[in-house]
Parts: sequence; structure tokens; C-alpha cells
Amino acid sequence: MELILERAKNWFESTSFTFGLRWVFSISLIIIVLASVFSVTLVTYGKARQLTRNEIRARLVSAAATAALVIDADSHTKIPAENKGAGLEFEKLRATLKKLRGSIANARYVYTLRIQADNKIQVIADSNTTENLNRLNNGNTKATQSMLAAFQRGNGPEAEPEFFTDDWGQWLSGYAPILRADGSVEAILGIDLAAAQVWELEKRYLAVGVASSFVVLLFLLPILIFATSFLTRPLSWVTDELDRFKVLDVNTKTRRLRSLISEVSRLNNTLESTRVGLNSFRKYIPSEVVTEVLSHQLEAIVEVKRKELTVLFTDFEGFTQMSEGMEPSELVELLNVYFEAIGLAVSEFNGTLDKFIGDAVMAFWNAPNDIPNHAEQACRAAHMIVKRIAAINAERVRNGKIGLNIRVGVHTGIAMVGNIGHEKRLNYTAMGDNVNMASRLEALNKEFGTNLLVSGDTAQRLGSGFNLRHVGDVVLKGKSENTAVFEILEIDARLV
Repeated sequence: MELILERAKNWFESTSFTFGLRWVFSISLIIIVLASVFSVTLVTYGKARQLTRNEIRARLVSAAATAALVIDADSHTKIPAENKGAGLEFEKLRATLKKLRGSIANARYVYTLRIQADNKIQVIADSNTTENLNRLNNGNTKATQSMLAAFQRGNGPEAEPEFFTDDWGQWLSGYAPILRADGSVEAILGIDLAAAQVWELEKRYLAVGVASSFVVLLFLLPILIFATSFLTRPLSWVTDELDRFKVLDVNTKTRRLRSLISEVSRLNNTLESTRVGLNSFRKYIPSEVVTEVLSHQLEAIVEVKRKELTVLFTDFEGFTQMSEGMEPSELVELLNVYFEAIGLAVSEFNGTLDKFIGDAVMAFWNAPNDIPNHAEQACRAAHMIVKRIAAINAERVRNGKIGLNIRVGVHTGIAMVGNIGHEKRLNYTAMGDNVNMASRLEALNKEFGTNLLVSGDTAQRLGSGFNLRHVGDVVLKGKSENTAVFEILEIDARLV
């Protein structure tokens, strides 16, 4: 079976065969209607079956209670438990039981029994001579809960909750106490109803229900056909129009579809607006590019995962005050020079340049690609950034311009990384407390008068080629414990 399912799955995944929309809707509606009709039929049948059995149990209890009143308890007391059929009282009792059986519809056995101290039953007399004695395995059969309940003083008649099966057939039994004059229970009278006629009645209920279901289905079939056409026609029209858009056939106006459904009218307007927008959009970039975007079905989704990253933040000291007196073009030119140096360093050492935040830059290592020595790579990039910005500043000073002092912070830890945003705008980025740690280390440079600080978590992942200076242990903002902070003084030239 598993092999068959696996082959069916492989065929389904590899086949290019598809069903038409009209067939899909038709089959789906028929399945829904069939399931609904048969579900109602089964529920109705189940309720009718339960009601029927409850009614039979009620009639059985009533019949047993009435029959028990006919039995003379004093005479019954005179019949000893070990009696096997002899004696005048026994013959009178059996004759009475035969008459009772004849007066009760579908009754197969009518009998009296006592319950012994060990809760085993002892049949005293039966309407069918000794047949029921053998059937009940006289003297060796345990009393049921319903028998025990009927035998209790003060209780009324009882019936078994379900049919039971033995070598003689299938039965539903009811019991009523035979009371002495003082109200004590002498014995109980039992009635066994044959189940065959009850089940025949239930089968007729089921047959009527199934037949009714088919009649309803035949009545609904024309409605289903009309509904299928009514629903699939607009969808087929939308599919045709979108196929045109997919190949940028947007010169001609959208064919309008008349429909009583308000949403279809809105679709007319929406598709025409889309056509006009695409027709205008393709004038800004080559049509081949637009066609490529529309034709491919790959789509990024919001998804993040926990991963160890090394995060780098940079910021320029005094940039805000400096930028206030600069022309926009000059400001953009200045930032481009600095950002190019930073971006090249990140790229050279296999980092991911995340974003520009004003004059700040965020980058990280070990995502999306795995980098075994990501802490070392990030620190080498950070050291390179400081050196290159220093060279740019020296050149600017020689030209009579002001340079910008850069501050860099690096930290390693577990962060959330992946596609963040919403379905209309995603950004591959990292976030979490360990990302913020790098930003706080960057700001800490101002306090220590340094340009490049790394955390202890990053420092312990660096090899012997890094010359570090422990500047102190600091409780960073949002933390309750000290964080060891180091300055990178120099890196072995063979590593750079």
C-alpha cells in the first residue's frame, strides 16, 4: 500500500495533466452535496434508530412491569430454587408465563429468576420449558447490572441498554420485580425480545433515507450545473485576461464581462486599472524585464531563524552638526565616499551589508551563508574600515577639508535573521538583543576615546593574530551584568 501511495504521489508531482475549472467546480459541488445529503441521512437514521430503540425499551419495561403483577409472589415462593419442572405450583407458573409470552409482541422468552448470594442467576420457570434454562446456563451465569437493579427493593423495572448475542440469537431483555405483600422482592420476571424484527424496521428506515438522498440529488443536479457555469465563467474570463497581462499584451482594453455579481463588476474595473498601470509601468523599464518578473512564480516569504552572528555597527562622530552647513550635493558626495569604503571592506571579508541608517551602517556575518570564522572576518573588516576612513580623512585634511571620526562596534551572539517585514515589503536583516549590543559598543567608543571596540564574546573567538587591549568591564544599557570590552589595536598583516 505504501508503494502504491508513493507511486501515486510521484505521478501527481510529475504530471502536467490538469483539470478544467468547470470540471473542478462540478465535481467539488457534487461531492459537497453528496456529503451533505448523506450526512443528514446518516444523522437522521441514527436519531430514528435511537428513538426506536428507546421506545422499544420503554415498551419492554412497561410490559415486564405489567406481567410481574400477574405473578403471585406467595405461590412463586413455594417453588424451590432447585426445582427442575416438577410440582403443581411450577406447572401453574409456567402456564401463566406461556400466556404472557403470547400477549407480548415479539417476545421469545418469558421467565422468572432469583439472584443468589454470589450474584449468579437461578431460573425458576420459563415459558419454553427447559430451553431457556440451557440458554441462560442456569446456575452459572452472573446477573447483569439491570437484573441486579430490578432485584433491589424499592427499584422499578429495568431494561438492558443494548442488544446481546448468544448461541440462540440476539435479544433485548427487560426485568421487573415480583413483590411480596410486604414489598420485598421474591424474584424478577424477565422478557427477551427477538432483535430481528427491530433490525428489519431499522433497515427500512435506512433504505428510505438513502432513497430520499438520491431523489434530492437528482433534483439538485440541474441547479448544480447552472451554479457551476455561473461561478466558473467569471473566473475563466479573469484567467484569460491575466494570461494576456503575463505576456504584456496590454495595448487593448480589458474585455468587459456582464454579470449580476457585484464583485465581477469590480473585477472589470480592477483589471482595466491593472492593464493601464502595466502599460504605463513598462515605459519606465524594458518590457523584457517586466515580462520576466511577471512570468516567474518565485516569491520571498516572511521567515526568520536563530543563528549565531557577528554584528558590526559604524557611525560618524559629529556628522549631524557638520551636515547642517553643507549643500545636499556635497553631503551626498561625502557620504558616498565614506560608505563606499565601508561597503568595500564588508564585501571583501564576506559580510552582509544590511542597511544605511542616516550616517550609520549595519552589517553582519554568518548569514545568509555560513562563515566558520565569522568573528575574525568581521573584526578584520572593522579594522580595515578604521584604516581606510583614516586615510580618507588624511586626504581631506590635506585638501583643507574636515574629516569625520568613525566609531565601530562589533559583537557576537545569537540573533534572529531572515526576511522581516510584510508581504509587500521584505528586508533581509538581523534583530535581537545581540544586534543592539553592537550598536551600544559603537556608542561606547565616545566614552573611551577609541575607534573600534569589540565585546568579550567576539574577542574570545579571535585567533592569536589580533592585538587586543582590555579597556574595561561595562554594564551596557539594557544589561544587568558586566560586559568585557576590548579595543583592537593591530592585526597581523598576514591576516589582512
